[in-house]
Amino acid sequence: MELAKDQPFENIKVADVAKHAGVAVGTVYRRFRDKRALLHLADAAFVDDCRQVFDREMADDRVANLDLEGLARAYIDLMIRKFRQHRVAILQVMRNADPKDGAVYAKRAQEFNSHVHGRFRDLLRKRRREIKHPDLEVALNLAIFFASAAARDAVWRQSLKAYPIQIDDARLIDELTRAFVAYLQS
Repeated sequence: MELAKDQPFENIKVADVAKHAGVAVGTVYRRFRDKRALLHLADAAFVDDCRQVFDREMADDRVANLDLEGLARAYIDLMIRKFRQHRVAILQVMRNADPKDGAVYAKRAQEFNSHVHGRFRDLLRKRRREIKHPDLEVALNLAIFFASAAARDAVWRQSLKAYPIQIDDARLIDELTRAFVAYLQS
């Protein structure tokens, strides 16, 4: 991913990777079937980092005193920061991953989402008295979906450029938090 910061993944050769890593080209091929197989490392690193940070920052002792808005803000802030931090790697994986490996990527994403979103749902359920939506489970799942999709689109695809606004990440976090809470309290 260091090399991909300066050039498209398609232009990076295995020889470039080997040189950057300080190993022989044969060493790379002994461990990876081709250049695209290296993307598993980037994907796993992103997933592992996000999971570890989520577990630390959303631990019971850190969020116990937060109300619904505070909890939503903590989650959305974490999501935006991690999406921003790993944006290059995520985009490289999305654009260049071998379709034959789709099941591996899908399983990793499903396990991550199950862990992180499952834990976040549990934290939200503890704030049930603040949630007015008549169907709690539908509301929790859709609220997480709305916030995640909006954050991905805003950070990964930079889709907000299509609209006549420019906002920084702090404002994006504020607005997504406002929408998240308003939906759950509707």
